Amino acid sequence: MSYIERCIPLNLPAPYSCFLWGARKTGKSTFLKHHFPNSLYYDFLKADVFRSYLYAPQILRQELMVLNEEQKRYPIILDEVQKIPLILDEVHWMIENIPDIQFILCGSSARKLKVLGANLLGGRAWRYMFLPLCYAELKTLNWQKIFNHGCYPATIPHLILKNF
Repeated sequence: MSYIERCIPLNLPAPYSCFLWGARKTGKSTFLKHHFPNSLYYDFLKADVFRSYLYAPQILRQELMVLNEEQKRYPIILDEVQKIPLILDEVHWMIENIPDIQFILCGSSARKLKVLGANLLGGRAWRYMFLPLCYAELKTLNWQKIFNHGCYPATIPHLILKNF
């Protein structure tokens, strides 16, 4: 499997947090796992993780309040954050009350959160967009392949990726 280095400058200075929004299958989760291997990673697509925090979002706060300084050096990643809107209230509280804590909140649907009236952190988190692949990431443009498959990483079969 080939890894394409994405051209998104996610240079997030401490203690700032951010949302990383983008359509499904653009490579957000892969990017985060690759660039932040030491971060605590909560994947709300996992049924057990989803259920745990859906019914008791305060558990996240309780777990993160006891982090040591070494663990706080890396951002906490919440993947598919739109699945648990109430978790954003806990994130808001932690940003305000736990020194040096930093979050990367990843998801595909800011719209769902807006419709539900969820807490979008009122300027406490920067906003990044993960878009389809661009020329700098592909290195060459094969228009026939682009028109047939698009520029989303998941729509480009691995054999095509190597030939792009």
